[in-house]
Amino acid sequence: MRDLACFKLLLERRWEDPTLPALLEELAARTSRQRVAFFGALLDLLSDGSPAARALHARALACLRDGDGHVLVEHVVDALEDPGARESAVAALRSVAARQRSRWLHALFHPDEAVRRLAVAEPAPGDAGGLEIFALADPSLRETLLARGTTCGPEGTGAVLDFYQSKVIDAALARRLLDPAKTIEWVAKSRRRDERHLGRV
Repeated sequence: MRDLACFKLLLERRWEDPTLPALLEELAARTSRQRVAFFGALLDLLSDGSPAARALHARALACLRDGDGHVLVEHVVDALEDPGARESAVAALRSVAARQRSRWLHALFHPDEAVRRLAVAEPAPGDAGGLEIFALADPSLRETLLARGTTCGPEGTGAVLDFYQSKVIDAALARRLLDPAKTIEWVAKSRRRDERHLGRV
């Protein structure tokens, strides 16, 4: 019945209760189906900026693993600003981005370099790996991404060509990243777009 005790403490906002940290750790180990009923109360905890609440934020974020929805993601992204909780926030966002890859942009291009470094410390989740090619423009991440062998999806062709032209990467790396057939197709489409644009001018 410890789940009920945890739920009661969260609802009553008794953040200072000495048993709550351990209860949240137990909750984080539960299945997503067992945790989902707690999400509302956990978001309430994350909304509280008091010292007692902030001390629990990292544990609360661990409980939101596999969560979804705009409000939940908004709270997770806000937690990226908190040095004491950002590691758990990146982990929670990684879980969300495994299903919605665009969410990973919040971590990969966060204004704080510490968050960006956490984002690339492990390979990107799910299909979000194709987004990492754009982060080569970030000198603080480039070495890590290149050492891991970043790949280029169709959406990254233009970025790779721009990086080569601006000498961010050399010709050998550009050749490794680019698929010849897809590059030719991208260039052809770009020319058609330019021609349509010039025709309207």
